[in-house]
Order: sequence, then C-alpha cells, then structure tokens
Amino acid sequence: GVIDSTGVLELVLFLEQNFGIKVADEEIIPENLDSFNNINRYIESKNIKIKLIEKKKSIIAQLQKFAKKNKNIKDDYKTNFPDLGDHADENAVEVSDYASKLSVEHDLESELKNIEGALKKTSENTYGICSICGEKINPKRLEVMPEANLCIKCAEKKR
Repeated sequence: GVIDSTGVLELVLFLEQNFGIKVADEEIIPENLDSFNNINRYIESKNIKIKLIEKKKSIIAQLQKFAKKNKNIKDDYKTNFPDLGDHADENAVEVSDYASKLSVEHDLESELKNIEGALKKTSENTYGICSICGEKINPKRLEVMPEANLCIKCAEKKR
C-alpha cells in the first residue's frame, strides 16, 4: 500500500524510539523508507555509522592520553616527549617511551584515517565494497573491522 506523510512521520518516530536512530530531515526520502528492504538497508547503514563514530571517539580518546592534536594537519597528532629527568638512565627511558608511543600514534592515526574513509563510503553508498577489486567485503569481516576497505583476498595481496 501507499504510505502518506503521517505514516512516514510515524515510521520515523518508530525508528528513532526503537532503534535509537536519529533520522535527519534530508534522509526522509523514498530511497530510505519506501520498502522493507530499503528501511532495513537504511537502519544497517545508520548502525554502521554509529559503530564507526564510536570507534573514532575511542581512538581519539586513546590518542589524547599521550599526544596533542596537530592544529595544522587534519587527523594528525604529535606525541608528547616525556620529561623524567636529566640523568642518562632517565633520558634512555624517555627516548624508549617516546619511540613506543610514536609507533602507537602512527597505528591509531592510520586506523582513524580508515574510519574516516569508511564513513565517507557510507555517505557515497559504496561502504562494504573493496577499494581494489570492487567485490563485496565479507559482512563478517566488516562486523569485526567496520573500517575495512579491502576484501580479504586484496588485503592479503597488499601485505
């Protein structure tokens, strides 16, 4: 059957109350809400975005524990150099600590970049498609690693 504007508003309210999904005005379009399949796809897409945003917040919180945001470069952080003292053994610990934090910073920044890419793909409706071969990424892989942009086969080739 046909759904009228009141029905659409009831559907939006249902989605917001039962799934915790905030439906923006520009998202109230037939492509999102005119069939069960489209509604399901829309809910899955919103849940993926929520998962990615939560993961992004977690990574930023981890980075902020030992690094400062670089104001000149987006999504770049600078690891703070520890100051434990002036003795040789303290300096050695400082350098070692700094080096290990630099490595963690690099890994977290890389993951942050992948999350940003995945968020962009969700808005372009290309999320879940391998960036190299164009095949669908296994949903189980995306469940574990929602920021994945490569299928297993292409990821293994890239190593």
